[in-house]
This record gives sequence, C-alpha cells and structure tokens, in this order.
Amino acid sequence: KRVNQVIAESKLANNYKNAAAKVLQSTWRVVRLKIRLRESSNPSKSIMLHLRLAQRTFLRSILDFRQCRWKLRLRMEEE
Repeated sequence: KRVNQVIAESKLANNYKNAAAKVLQSTWRVVRLKIRLRESSNPSKSIMLHLRLAQRTFLRSILDFRQCRWKLRLRMEEE
C-alpha cells in the first residue's frame, strides 16, 4: 500500500512540475507573438491566428496547473 502511495505522490509531483513548465513556455510564446504583432506595421492573419492559439494554450496550461496543484494539496491533507 505504501509503495503505491509513493508512486502516486511521485506521479503527482512530476505532473505538477510539467504543468508549471508548460505555463512558462506558453507565457513566453504569447509574449513573443505580442511583440511580433506590435512590431509589424501590417499584421497578417497568420500572426493573429498563432496569437489566439497560443493564448488558448496558455489558458489551458493554467487550468492544468491549478488542477495539479489542487490534487497535490488534497494528497497532502490526506496524509
């Protein structure tokens, strides 16, 4: 039973780290695309499309991060 708990804790911690990394990566992508959009005098539709897609991915990664954090908190409270 304890081995299964340790494996589950390890998996949750790994998911938490990966979710945090995805948030940082998505943040950087959105910032980079906003800078590119601001610098161009005539923004193309592809830049706008990539920006919207990056923002959508960013919000999804934030939700995943929050969910992982919540699961980790619940696991800590159980112990």
